[in-house]
Amino acid sequence: MIKNIRRAVMTSAVALVLMIGSFAGAAPAQASLALPCASYAVCMYEHINFEGQILTGALKVSGYYSNLTTQGFNDKISSIINWSTKYTQSFWKDANSKGDRYDVKSGTSVSSLVPNGFNDNISSVIWTG
Repeated sequence: MIKNIRRAVMTSAVALVLMIGSFAGAAPAQASLALPCASYAVCMYEHINFEGQILTGALKVSGYYSNLTTQGFNDKISSIINWSTKYTQSFWKDANSKGDRYDVKSGTSVSSLVPNGFNDNISSVIWTG
């Protein structure tokens, strides 16, 4: 009887350790930049920390969103990844590249636009491939 109880306790403990280990192993992958953002794009996220809906611009060609209302992303961008190896990407508070401008340098990301006043305040973007 005692052997059966010990075996049940050990089996439960091993299962618990394996379960916790699998959660611990999953967390770093979720926290890394293995995001739905291709390495050839500038990616704009709806929420901070690269969460929520994503709007991308292919860096193989230059592009422009003069008014993000058309894409359903006006005043919704909260974080950005710029995978370009050469070019700074520019974002404006107003449509048609007007108003205050915020630049994201090549190969960098901004996990939160809250500190600089651009969170949910971007209306146009130009990217260079």
